[in-house]
Amino acid sequence: MINPKAVLVMTIAVALSALAPGSFSADDGLFLNIDLLHVNPGTGLDHRYGSEFGVGLSVEYMYNEYFGMNASGRYFALTRDNREDADFRIGSISLNGLAAYPFLEKWRVFCIAGMGLHIWQAENSWWIDGLAEESVDMGWNIGGGMSYALWSNIEIISKISRNHVRFEGRDCTSGWLEITLGARFSL
Repeated sequence: MINPKAVLVMTIAVALSALAPGSFSADDGLFLNIDLLHVNPGTGLDHRYGSEFGVGLSVEYMYNEYFGMNASGRYFALTRDNREDADFRIGSISLNGLAAYPFLEKWRVFCIAGMGLHIWQAENSWWIDGLAEESVDMGWNIGGGMSYALWSNIEIISKISRNHVRFEGRDCTSGWLEITLGARFSL
């Protein structure tokens, strides 16, 4: 379930950024993204864990103003709503393709999709009979968002993405939703 407060905060942040001077910089080149994540557990996790915050860092290379690649790293931890000793921590490294469309001089919409490795560690989780376990599993993600150019080399990014992975020992795919507010810096 999407947290309406997180969506509202991110929408207001992007809308307020329209007051800042600047011009759009969607040219080709190398960019660094720093992100704050709001993670909502989904498929297979939603009734066991509550929403949490996380962090992310990515490097993006745009071939031109429309197409690029993104390599990202993310980390977050989920805690069971009714048990503080049941943690589920995930660090992920992913490689994504990116398609973007700049409009109205300072705005850019984009979609992103890719695959990655999810390094997880669980303590007292339901599928490992209360034991601690860790593993690395392959997963995929898809999402989209928009950015606004504050200045020629700094943009504010708002993004939503869905992640899916089949964790070792599970017989089904688990997933979560990431709502991201970040900054994009031209290198």
